[in-house]
Amino acid sequence: MEKQQLVNELKNKIIEQLNLVDIDPATVNANDPLFGEGLGLDSIDGLEIVVILERDYNITITEIESLTPHFESLATLAEFVAAQTAVTA
Repeated sequence: MEKQQLVNELKNKIIEQLNLVDIDPATVNANDPLFGEGLGLDSIDGLEIVVILERDYNITITEIESLTPHFESLATLAEFVAAQTAVTA
């Protein structure tokens, strides 16, 4: 799967899973921060994203703290998912 396609898939999954009804996926930039500014997610939302990764991409997460750099934006999250799914494929 190409990176932009994965970014869009993650964007839609996150918006749906977190019930972010006020956010139009078309307005979310891949480089916008996921937490604070940007999408404005919090730590509970981060745990929900971990659930998405484990459920939908079969990625096993053992240390949530090690994910911080990968959760900066949709672009960094997509890179992480692509790397992890390539390793497990």
